[in-house]
This record gives sequence, C-alpha cells and structure tokens, in this order.
Amino acid sequence: KLRIALDMKAEDVLDVLEVVGISLSKYEIGAYFRKPNNKNYKQCEDQLLCDFLNGVQFTNRPDSEEFTG
Repeated sequence: KLRIALDMKAEDVLDVLEVVGISLSKYEIGAYFRKPNNKNYKQCEDQLLCDFLNGVQFTNRPDSEEFTG
C-alpha cells in the first residue's frame, strides 16, 4: 500500500532499499507485492519495512539527522 501511495514502481523500491544497504532482486520485491493467498507471497518483515521507511525519509530529506543507515 505504501508503494502505491508513494507512486513507486518496483525499481523505485529497489533504489530506496539500496540507499540503506539492502540488495534484493526484482523477483524478491515482487513476492512482497502479491496477494496473501498467492503461492509466491512473502510477508514483509518489520525490519525490512523500517529500513524501507528510513530509505524513503533519506531519499526525500537527505539532510535528515535521524537517518541511521
């Protein structure tokens, strides 16, 4: 839902995660975007979500002092 609200594509999500030092493939990211009843669905872990939000914050406000990546 955040990806849609932020108008991001899978590549944008990958770029944000790279900012915080996380390297995932497009296939791995796609598993998080699937419906829960899909066999390839993967639940997003709290730490990954936290890292993603830190990356979004840093991408939009690079001078933010709260970035810990």
